[in-house]
This record gives sequence, structure tokens and C-alpha cells, in this order.
Amino acid sequence: AEGHYRKALEIQPRSSGIHSFLGLYFSQRHRPAEAAMSMQTSLELDPLSPFVHAMAGLTLFALRNYEEAMQRTSRALELQPNFVVALWPRPLAACSLSQWEESFEIGRKLAVLTRRSAQFLGLMAMAYGMAGQRDKALTIRQELLERQQLGEYITPTAFLAVDLGLDDM
Repeated sequence: AEGHYRKALEIQPRSSGIHSFLGLYFSQRHRPAEAAMSMQTSLELDPLSPFVHAMAGLTLFALRNYEEAMQRTSRALELQPNFVVALWPRPLAACSLSQWEESFEIGRKLAVLTRRSAQFLGLMAMAYGMAGQRDKALTIRQELLERQQLGEYITPTAFLAVDLGLDDM
């Protein structure tokens, strides 16, 4: 994948989007210096882009820099309220900071904005489970199972998130 990103940058060196994705790629490959450099470049190229700030938040979350991830995604939400890409890492970052109520609030917001997307319900259940609210997490798991039994595709990562939160691996 890295070669493809590099080739894309040869063609479009001023693309904040490519730099953003490359930063996230580096963060997932445990290359924090390169991730930070790509993230900073994307922010310099397009400082008013909610997408760039949201991707920076995802990158910082992947680097386990939860405070900065919350700050960067907050900036994205200032620029575009209810931007799902910016909201996505926030419940997990809030959990990592033991900010349970913040995590629950964002989880509920994501559930509404995405029409109860299984992926985001799984994250909300994970937060409930991590906070010791097993009943709420189990209620969400039951909803996901019922939807699956009715023929809806429920991504396995939604169930994985629930189980991680409940420590039921």
C-alpha cells in the first residue's frame, strides 16, 4: 500500500487527502514519526478541512495519543458539526481516558446519525461494557443478534467490539 500512496503523491504532492491517508497508514504500521509528518503536512495543506482534522484524529487515536485525538476531532466538528468521520474515534478515545459519559453521549449521537449502524452500536456497547454497565452492553448485543436473525448483515467487528467491552473473548 505504501508504494501506491507514494505514487499518488508523485502525481499530486499537494493532496491533503493522500497525506492524511498515508499518516493513518503509518500509524497502523507503528511508524509514529512518519505518521506525524504526514499528518502535519495534510493539516498545513488544508487547515480548514474537517476531513483532514478528522483523519488526524484517527491517526492520533491509532498512535494512542487520546487527548490530542479528542482535540483534533473537536476541531473537525467545529468546522462541520455531526461529521461522522470525526465522531468515529471519539467514543474509544474517551473510553481510553475514562471519560465514560462523554463516550456514551457520542455513542448515542453516532447511533442517531447513522440510523443505528451496527458498527457504531458495537462501539457504544464496548464503552458500556468497559464502564461496567453490562446490562446496556448486553441489550445492544441482543439488538444486533435480532437484526442479524431478521436477515440484516451485521459486521463481525460489531460483535467483536461488544465482546471486547464485556471482556467476553
